[in-house]
Amino acid sequence: MINLFLVMASVAFAGNIPAGAPTVNTGEVRIRAFNEMQDLSALAEIREAGQADNQQYQSILLGTYYHLNDHWRAGVFYQRQYGVRHDEDWQKDTVTGWGWINTSQRGEDLAVIDLSPKLHLGFLPGETWTLEFKNRYEYNFFDQDQNLHLRQTLTYFWLKQDQPFLHFFLQCEQVFPLNYGVMPINEQWTYLGMVYQRSESVQLGFFAATQWQSWANTSQFSAQTGNSYVVSAGSNVLGFLAIFKMGNHD
Repeated sequence: MINLFLVMASVAFAGNIPAGAPTVNTGEVRIRAFNEMQDLSALAEIREAGQADNQQYQSILLGTYYHLNDHWRAGVFYQRQYGVRHDEDWQKDTVTGWGWINTSQRGEDLAVIDLSPKLHLGFLPGETWTLEFKNRYEYNFFDQDQNLHLRQTLTYFWLKQDQPFLHFFLQCEQVFPLNYGVMPINEQWTYLGMVYQRSESVQLGFFAATQWQSWANTSQFSAQTGNSYVVSAGSNVLGFLAIFKMGNHD
């Protein structure tokens, strides 16, 4: 009888802790449109991607970059996103028990500030390499979460008749939660891609990426259950990228 009680207790204990999800294979589409106006670059970006648990991520980003000089640009943006999973989305349903709520239809509004220096690496073979360090701060008005995105991009430009023809990029990104969570980094991306410059106005490309993300218990969960956890999930992504440029291309 005691052994049966212990087994039942252990099952109940495990039932309120989320399990780590297996790595999923998914796809993503990114479309960007720039309007160049002297020192300003207006940007509109649309993203859509599949996720684990039949969730769908969607996002639209609107704003403007200001080119401080040839190597620095700063931007301010508004973002609307759907399908993002937060720590507090692990909840108990009165019928089904503990589980992740599906957020594919939940909209969230963000303010984004971007500062991105770029270096020309003329000492490398070919002399057409650049290295960009993107620093992006975001504030989520939905739950007041604040994140710092650091992204490093190494790009090689293949010129044809002294004009850009193809470029290849390797990109790494880390997401640092600033006011929540227990992990110093809760999301990481690694990208490898290629972009074909069809014309001055149109660029088309593909990329492959690996992604890792973690979630941790909230203080409300710990107070309610007396338990704590950290779980993670990963994905392999094949993506399509389209870039459209208008205005002054100089």
